[in-house]
Amino acid sequence: MLHMLTHLMSMRGDNALVSAAVPLLLFMACWVLIFPASYRVGWWPSDVVLMERLVSQPFLATPADVVIKYAQHPAVKLTHLLPSGVWSICGAIQLIPQIRSSVPRLHRISGQVMFLCSILIVIGYALMEASGLVTTLQPSGTTPPGPTIQMHLPHFTFRLLSAWFLLTAGVALAHARRGEYKAHRRWAVRHIASGAWVIVQRVFVMWLAAWAAMWHVTFSEVQRHQLFYGMSALAAAVCLIGAELHLQLGIGSSIPGGPGYSTLRFRTNGIRLMSNAGDKND
Repeated sequence: MLHMLTHLMSMRGDNALVSAAVPLLLFMACWVLIFPASYRVGWWPSDVVLMERLVSQPFLATPADVVIKYAQHPAVKLTHLLPSGVWSICGAIQLIPQIRSSVPRLHRISGQVMFLCSILIVIGYALMEASGLVTTLQPSGTTPPGPTIQMHLPHFTFRLLSAWFLLTAGVALAHARRGEYKAHRRWAVRHIASGAWVIVQRVFVMWLAAWAAMWHVTFSEVQRHQLFYGMSALAAAVCLIGAELHLQLGIGSSIPGGPGYSTLRFRTNGIRLMSNAGDKND
């Protein structure tokens, strides 16, 4: 009876994880690839005008340069922006249980693509630092640009997040290759959380903008930068701590995994339960 209740709680936790994470990942894919799609700025001239008009709204807590500062940096677009959209789609595929169980080949391929994207994203971040895109922020996208705002951001923190992002991807892939699917799933959750904070931060920014528009609050350019990066720290904390709580409380142990997965159905008072038969370890 206790095992049955524990399993039911785990399944509910899995459903909550999928229900929360998959829409966020798909939202981020649309954000990166469709709109505002920062990679297009500099390639499509009309997008510069559109983005400048968008960020000029006084209630936004988004720095004016965030969606236009990549215009002259195609290497960053190709290694950081575009791969992050593909990474988000692959992350959603990884979490959808119907795909894992019925199309395991797609699950494997998307996981491998996700790992490659993780490498590119970290390389892209290194290029961003080298190009001054992390610390040197332009409050105006006009030509010539407005005065530069120097933000002393904690590079060590961003580098640590990038290292954890890459480490979790590598460990998750290594466990999958060894057939250790429970361990693979745990590290996959950590990996998705280590990248999903960017998505959550965008949601926080949108909530703040909605509140500011409702109450006619405006932000200076310096305040926009402070709020934007402050919400980055908050989102990272929420995602990383949330993932560990999800795992340490035993939620997520019932997520079905890759090849070799089989289902055992137990019927108890009409309740159908599923469990793994092929995992080597936890």
